[in-house]
Amino acid sequence: MKRKNDFSDGFSLIELTIALAIATLMFTGIYMVSLQTMNFLQMARDESRATQAATYEMEKLRSRTWMSLLTMDDDTAFDVNDNAALGYLRNGVGSIKRTAITPAGLFVDILGVTVTVNWTAYDGTTGAKTLTSAITKRGMLK
Repeated sequence: MKRKNDFSDGFSLIELTIALAIATLMFTGIYMVSLQTMNFLQMARDESRATQAATYEMEKLRSRTWMSLLTMDDDTAFDVNDNAALGYLRNGVGSIKRTAITPAGLFVDILGVTVTVNWTAYDGTTGAKTLTSAITKRGMLK
């Protein structure tokens, strides 16, 4: 006895094509999400390294004597030779800007110090991180 053509035993070519198209869309979506995640992680890593470089420079300034702070230039640059954390940033450069602060009613010598780190991200965008602090002649204000 001959059997009639029964297509219930397997999948047709159209069903397989639709299934492959759906799978391709799923994997493309997963790939795009993972690509965005990697970009975000790279940006966060650059921000963290810039913060580390700026914090290191700020701590170096806080450990200096008052006279050395007074005699330093108002605008000073630092680079990879001065700060190893900058070496991990693409085109990383830093600057220190010093300003005198005279608060009303206080007879204390205070210097304002701003440390800025600039870099170019992997995608060509530029980033900047700035830390600002006040340093007094006799240490922290109470």
